[in-house]
Amino acid sequence: MAPTWRKLTMETTASARVPGERNMMRLLFAAPSLRRRLPEWRQDAARLQAQFRCDLAAAPEDPAMQELIEALAKLSLDFRRWWEQPNHEAYRYGIGMLLDADSVTQTYDHTTLLVDEHRHLRMVVSFSAD
Repeated sequence: MAPTWRKLTMETTASARVPGERNMMRLLFAAPSLRRRLPEWRQDAARLQAQFRCDLAAAPEDPAMQELIEALAKLSLDFRRWWEQPNHEAYRYGIGMLLDADSVTQTYDHTTLLVDEHRHLRMVVSFSAD
């Protein structure tokens, strides 16, 4: 099974969460409430999309991945434009900065844990950089 980027968003997107949505890519590109809380949204989104594209290489024909790409292209002009003109220079799994409920910038570091190598499952753990 290919990675479908169904990441639990936990604290990072708690107040921006769309009810029932757990897919970080959908939240990143289609939830304006999350976009407003990410001071470096353009850089974070572009990097995560580049990593998503790299993960797709493991299962390029996976129907779930193809459905997600099609849905994201319909939901977001930015996703569609960047997908058509990929940036392979830099990628990462985590988000570095987030505005909290009081609009104070919180800085995060992250690490990626390999949960199941054969199913391409990863867990991104974010922690305060302070």
